[in-house]
Parts: sequence; structure tokens; C-alpha cells
Amino acid sequence: MPEDKRITKTRALLRGTLQEMLETISFDDVKVKQICKKAEVSRVTFYSHFADKYALLHDLYADFLNCAMRRCIDKCRKSGKKDDVVNYMITLYVSYAEELYAGRKPFFRAIFEEKGDAYSLFVKFIEKAAAELIGNLRTRRESDLSDAQLLSLICRGPMDFLRAAAFDDGIDAERAAALCLDYYKSVMSFVLKNH
Repeated sequence: MPEDKRITKTRALLRGTLQEMLETISFDDVKVKQICKKAEVSRVTFYSHFADKYALLHDLYADFLNCAMRRCIDKCRKSGKKDDVVNYMITLYVSYAEELYAGRKPFFRAIFEEKGDAYSLFVKFIEKAAAELIGNLRTRRESDLSDAQLLSLICRGPMDFLRAAAFDDGIDAERAAALCLDYYKSVMSFVLKNH
């Protein structure tokens, strides 16, 4: 059964409020009371949707990942390569970059700048998603690289690029996506070749 539209709307409002606040305030300094005031909802409403500000942040990251995944799936379907795991991984990374630039660049710039809880939670969130992709890759292809090596190539390198791109106003969305595509094609070729 689909989620009630009021619940969806309230959760989106709270995510948007936190995203906007994090562009100017460190996550460690954000209080639930401030989120509620800015979103014009009661604390009871907030806590009926989220256990705490960390749960809201996790939901915000999940929304980012879901939007990137939807982009990726749509692109894979359109290309006719929806079952090709390598194409999927490349397209997903490009979709991350595109989603970062889709109105979220100031937010991610703030997250990447901060070395507190918001940044470490984002890294853990992305690493978990990457670990799932690595597991999927291992079931379909062979590689003599360890999971830690794959994680570094597939996740940490791109994460460093996205962090740098978030602060470079000279890189627009199309250029970032093109760079991501070239990087990931090279990485996947390296990962999958027999050593």
C-alpha cells in the first residue's frame, strides 16, 4: 500500500529543511527544535516521522541515493543494457554526479567541507551502497582484487572527485558527468581484466 501523501509531504519538507539548513550550519550545531521552527511543524510531528536528527539525515541521504538510482535505472532501460552490471555501475556513478548537481551542490559542498557526523555518515552510507554493488559484481564477474581494493577504486576515488567538484565552480553538471563516465569506464576495465 502506498505511503499516505501527508506523510510523504511532511518527510520531504523536513528533508528539504535540513538540507537547506546544512548549507549554512554545521550538522553538529543543528537542533531538532530549529528544524521544527524552520519547517513550521511541531516536535511531536518531527518525532512521529524520525527518531532524531540522525535519522532525518539518513533519510536525506537515502533520498539522494534513490534519486540517483532512479536516474540510473531509467538510463539503463533506455540504453537496453539494464542487466549489464558493469554498465549499471558506471551509469550509477554518473547519476550520483548528476544528482549532486541537481540543486544539491550547496548542500554537498557543506557536507564535504564538514568533517563531523554529517560527513562520516555520508561516507558510511555510500560505502554500504558500494559494498552491495561489489557483492553483485562478484556474483557476475571475477576479479582478483580484494573487496577493500574494489571499494577504494569504486567508491573512495569517485568520492574524492565529487568532493573536489563540489568546490569547483568551473565544473558544470555535464562536464562532471563526462569526467565520471570516463573515470568509471577505465576503472571497470582495470577491475575486470585478468591480472
